Amino acid sequence: MIKVSVIVPVYNVALYLRECLDSIINQTLKEIEIICIDDCSTDNSYSILEEYKNKDNRIKLIKHEENRGLGPARNSGLKVAKGEYISFIDSDDYVSLDFLENLYYTAKKFNSDVVNTLSIYKNNEKLFNYTFVEDNISEVSIIDEKIDTIEYLFMTAWNKIYYRDFLLANNLFFMDIKSGPEDEDFYQRILINSPRTSYNHKAIYYYRQRKDSIINKLYLDDNLLLENSINTIALMENSISYTKEKKPDLLEYILKRAFIILFNRFNSFTNSILQAQFYIYIHDFCKKFSISRNILNDHEYKCYLYINHSNDYNDYIIKYLQQNIYEINIKLEKLNQKYSKIVNKICWFIPIRKLRDKVRNNLLS
Repeated sequence: MIKVSVIVPVYNVALYLRECLDSIINQTLKEIEIICIDDCSTDNSYSILEEYKNKDNRIKLIKHEENRGLGPARNSGLKVAKGEYISFIDSDDYVSLDFLENLYYTAKKFNSDVVNTLSIYKNNEKLFNYTFVEDNISEVSIIDEKIDTIEYLFMTAWNKIYYRDFLLANNLFFMDIKSGPEDEDFYQRILINSPRTSYNHKAIYYYRQRKDSIINKLYLDDNLLLENSINTIALMENSISYTKEKKPDLLEYILKRAFIILFNRFNSFTNSILQAQFYIYIHDFCKKFSISRNILNDHEYKCYLYINHSNDYNDYIIKYLQQNIYEINIKLEKLNQKYSKIVNKICWFIPIRKLRDKVRNNLLS
């Protein structure tokens, strides 16, 4: 029996691919299959995959005819996977040799749909500094994600294993889109289905952030950021449509997450012309979906209203600046009142009234 299907999308990662594959083929859990999807690499990544396939018959190769992106590549692997559980590992990363064994052990122990680890090293620096217990059952949900606790699932696809029947029964594939935060959409739809979750933080995932990675390129090129951000709207609307159909009572939680993600993207632009272009998309999103006051905090809701009630980008900027100036003035007034009280207390100790009044006036002028 195949216990875990490891799905590895590959695109131009020849420098890192061997380290990734070595960490997978040498796992202490042996009953695995390794499905590698070459997404039209232009370097020698595919040659490396063929080399490793000749060394290990658990490796299966899929070669895309055109570059389709990370999410569709994962889908290609998921559609042919036969394992009881599914693991997604990115081809420029690597894992501890007992990564799958630890997660699988916990999955069976608690009959879990999803098991995760927060032992994640980003370029050799630990991402979460919790004191970890070995493993336990969790109660994560879209209503309470347990952020800032050891139960937090984290929104990436690769720090977990998933019960394959749970994914297939709930039609949990990645959206067929080339770029954008596909993990976020996938994560949201996972949580909508109230999975049985647990964690085992003995499993270690080594995440490599490269200078030439898609994420780094994104924030250095506003044109790429615009394309990716427009795709982000499509991904968020995918989560919303899915929730409307399956769990309409949870819709407000997805709307909240979607707006915050999109507004953060909006604020990521350093080019005001491109930000104005993205404003059209986020404005249409806010007009399309009504977000309740009680689900957002004060600042988030104000931002939602500014976008929703503005005629265009310039109108939004004016409303936003006016509100900020108003709030700054209120804060300054409160500081002035506090300062006046302090001055009065200090001057009270001056025994001569004329001198006391003169000092007070000078300090308050």
